[in-house]
Amino acid sequence: SRYKDRVTYYEIWNEPNSPAFWHPSVPDGAEYGKLVNITAEVIRSVQPDAKFVCNVAGAHAFKFLNSLFDTVKKEYLNVFSYHVYTKVPEYRTAESIVQVRKMLSSKGFTNVEFWQGESGYPSWTYEGHWLVKEGCDDEIAQAVYQLRRYFIDASIGVTRSSFFQMADMWEGSYATT
Repeated sequence: SRYKDRVTYYEIWNEPNSPAFWHPSVPDGAEYGKLVNITAEVIRSVQPDAKFVCNVAGAHAFKFLNSLFDTVKKEYLNVFSYHVYTKVPEYRTAESIVQVRKMLSSKGFTNVEFWQGESGYPSWTYEGHWLVKEGCDDEIAQAVYQLRRYFIDASIGVTRSSFFQMADMWEGSYATT
């Protein structure tokens, strides 16, 4: 009720296909779909025009997504959002989104908007961090990466693109950086 006049889109859960965020069991698309249905129904009872975002870590979690799309009600999936962190922004993104669009279409979902909800490339990391190639951890590399990310997103019909990794989380806590 508190946000019904200020918020239109509600993203239900963060990266539910990731064991880091889905507890206590292993990630399960059908379980996530049930959570979306229950939560969206409650939100819609207060805010009938609310829209809902389902998201995953990476856009290639096809088994998880297949279960989700079999379970979630069509009226509760307005936006599909994916979070992509890779060394090379072009890696698998376009192919994965094409596949997800086909999955949605085959299950009767129409007019689902696509958002790239989180991506990034840090300008600093600790030694050996998986995301940064040797010699590429600087602000220029960060800017070039993100520009490439935005071009890819635009080319595949993604209507919103987000850059999460502007903060270098490994330097210190958010409160001090």
